[in-house]
Amino acid sequence: MSLMNSMNIAFSAMDGFKKGFDVISNNIANVNSIGFKSSKMTYVPTFSTVLQRSAPASSLGNSGQVAMQVGNGINVSGTPVSYAQGALERTEQETDLAIVGKGFFRVTDTVGRTSYLTRTGNFRQDTNGYLVTYLQGYHLQGFRYDKTNMPSFQVDYDAAEGFSYRPLEVTTGKHDPTIGDLQIKCEYANGDMIDGVLDPARIAGGKLYLSDSARDHIRAHQEERAKVLKNAPSVSSFTINDSGELIFSFNDVYNTKALGGVVLLTDVKDAQALIHEGDGLYSGMDAAQVLPLEQDVSRAGVNGLGYIRSKSLEMSNVDLSKEFSEVITLQRAFQAEARVITTSDEILNEVVNLKR
Repeated sequence: MSLMNSMNIAFSAMDGFKKGFDVISNNIANVNSIGFKSSKMTYVPTFSTVLQRSAPASSLGNSGQVAMQVGNGINVSGTPVSYAQGALERTEQETDLAIVGKGFFRVTDTVGRTSYLTRTGNFRQDTNGYLVTYLQGYHLQGFRYDKTNMPSFQVDYDAAEGFSYRPLEVTTGKHDPTIGDLQIKCEYANGDMIDGVLDPARIAGGKLYLSDSARDHIRAHQEERAKVLKNAPSVSSFTINDSGELIFSFNDVYNTKALGGVVLLTDVKDAQALIHEGDGLYSGMDAAQVLPLEQDVSRAGVNGLGYIRSKSLEMSNVDLSKEFSEVITLQRAFQAEARVITTSDEILNEVVNLKR
């Protein structure tokens, strides 16, 4: 074998170590990134040059012959991602969600209906009430209940107090949910009064039933009709519990509550097949074999999935002390291979100078 081969072996190692530095540098750069998962460069030896092949022992009593091989350097075998839990950081935003345990949020680009997975839970509420990713505005997926799941109110009228609203029923979970874009919204559209009830076909939410006192007052004062809708209870706030349930609180005096939806989680069979698209989004769900969103298996805390913490964010799982120890190890290995190249060059120089 030529001396040049030792230089090639050293070069292959140095090239692999440089890629390893890239991985470590990216890990350290994302030490404060929300939901970031660290990677590690792994190496394997390349093929070997066989100087002598092995042979079994002969029937004449000769011993077996062992192989003689010389390696040819290293190859990069992969960059496995660690999906270990990151530390939780407390926030003041109800829409900040962190997963404690296994699972991913599923978000959808409403334009192309392309779906992604993410552990980055800094969601926000857009102008239409949808829960969306902070940068791209992709919609968070979950169980969305029919709008008639919202509570119904009886409308009373008193000359001194005006219109008042008394909850008649909170139909939490009464209607079957559908999977879709989660929305935090409950409005009462302009509708006509039919037999004491605002037209339910035109109401985005619960029904408003008119008592005799309210009906008589409106018949005598048609201009009061609009006040019934204007002052109707609406969602004043919401909370998301550990099971991902989206609980609406209404601004009536009874503090009426209703289940408006459920944030769903999903998992994959092979997380290493996911492709990080940037901004905390993962694609490659077909290769990773993502589990479908289903009513019985996609709730937080069910089927091995983790729980959801609102007003919290999962931070990066990068271990700085471990990363810096890897830097030192790679640096010394890189220096050693550089010395191999230098030494090989000196030996070649001596060979060239054997005859002057």
